Amino acid sequence: MLTRMFAVEYAQWFDFMLPGLADTRTPLPLGGTSNHFLLSALVEAGGWDPYNVTEDADLGLRLAASGYRVDVIGSTTWEEATPQVGPWIRQRTRWIKGYLVTAAVNLRRPFRWLRRNRWRAAITMGGLILGTPANLLLYPLTLSFTLVAWLIGPVVQIRLAHPLLILGMINLIVMNLLMILTSAVSAWRRYNWRVGVFAVFLPIYWLLHSVAAWRAMIQMAVSPHRWEKTPHGLVGDYDDSMVDTGELAHTARV
Repeated sequence: MLTRMFAVEYAQWFDFMLPGLADTRTPLPLGGTSNHFLLSALVEAGGWDPYNVTEDADLGLRLAASGYRVDVIGSTTWEEATPQVGPWIRQRTRWIKGYLVTAAVNLRRPFRWLRRNRWRAAITMGGLILGTPANLLLYPLTLSFTLVAWLIGPVVQIRLAHPLLILGMINLIVMNLLMILTSAVSAWRRYNWRVGVFAVFLPIYWLLHSVAAWRAMIQMAVSPHRWEKTPHGLVGDYDDSMVDTGELAHTARV
């Protein structure tokens, strides 16, 4: 199940989210493999940050700040999913921690950064680089509040404005369903419906992300540059017969 959730997540990210950001000329947080650069652009942007454990996301923003556009090309890159929960959490801890480091470095002078990068980069920074860790950190809390309210009823009466309640319900129901739907469609198109149907388990998958997010917050305080390696080379132990390479959509990380 974990490897299928990994496939669903990647299909949504690389076949739906990143192409959408690229089409609107919004700066992209780069993926970790199959990136192709003009050497001159890489040098001008300052190269890789050796202290950032999600260095690709950071570099994508700095390329945009230097006036370059990052796009998505028609290709496919294979990445082996992590089949065990422990290594998966360590991998996601590193990724989320890198997002936090990216935000901390870029926003040391937030108004200066905003003047230089403009509103499109602010969408990426607020919605993805900062928004992703924040959502994952708060997810267990908001989920608990929701379940308690639905199953037990109101414990403490808090009066909120009606428009705020409506906005909260839209965010809870419509936006989460939209995330599940786009993930299911993306995985169905790239693989088949047997993979796409696993998108219904995303709310459980997000709980694992929350564990990784809290580990990342702790590590930010004690070991912000620690790189937890992910084991690879296990693909021979698994049957990959369900994937038809001739029918795959082709979107690569650029």
